[in-house]
Amino acid sequence: MREGTESQSIYPSKPAPRGLVTAAWSGRRWQPDGTDVFCGDRRNLPETLFETAHFFAIPDLFPLTPGHILIIPKRHYPCYGAVPARFERELEQAVQRVRAFQQDDMGLEPLIWENGGSAAGQSVRHAHLHIIPMPKTVSALPDPKQALPIATGLTAIRHWWHSHKGGRPYHLVDFRGERRLLPGGSPDVYDVNLLKTQVLNVEVAPDGRHWVRKPNPTSVAGTVMRFRRWEMSHPDVSQHPRRGPGAGLAA
Repeated sequence: MREGTESQSIYPSKPAPRGLVTAAWSGRRWQPDGTDVFCGDRRNLPETLFETAHFFAIPDLFPLTPGHILIIPKRHYPCYGAVPARFERELEQAVQRVRAFQQDDMGLEPLIWENGGSAAGQSVRHAHLHIIPMPKTVSALPDPKQALPIATGLTAIRHWWHSHKGGRPYHLVDFRGERRLLPGGSPDVYDVNLLKTQVLNVEVAPDGRHWVRKPNPTSVAGTVMRFRRWEMSHPDVSQHPRRGPGAGLAA
């Protein structure tokens, strides 16, 4: 089952959401008018772990690994390349809060990943950042030949996205302090997806761009429980995440 299956197979006991997302939730993850399942009513999404003024974090319903979390802007933006610069600091703090949870509670380093644009394999056309705890057996990602090393902040991502009318697709990859921008459709993405199939036991669709995953309510519930427990035992870290080399997205 590919990410983005109909809601009836995911939440059979819940009514279809109302308002902006009703049409999208009936079987399509996006609509021509820009609405999607992350817009509007959140009652049919997994439980919100925390939220800030402009972002919220939820467990991924289709997790690659236990503890896989998404950070999503409340306002509709097609990808993080389109998110205004004034929100970078707030986004960084949200990312570091999730990173601290995964490091402290799970003892794992996260892979931060975004598919920017449908041509880059983005299945929901609303910005969402994947923060994925990686197994300890993964010490580095394949060395991408077409990658553009980028500094902290989203400036390079914004410039790339806005360099073409309608948006220039990309992949944002950040692991162990090494941040890279991969052009949308780059062959390097196949190397990273190969790693996912070998290490994470994830199936990749024939197009080589989409992850084929099944909804996992048990994993979602476990992530919520562990995050709440971590928040209670680390109130200072959860509210004021630590900073460190290579940590974060903002400059």
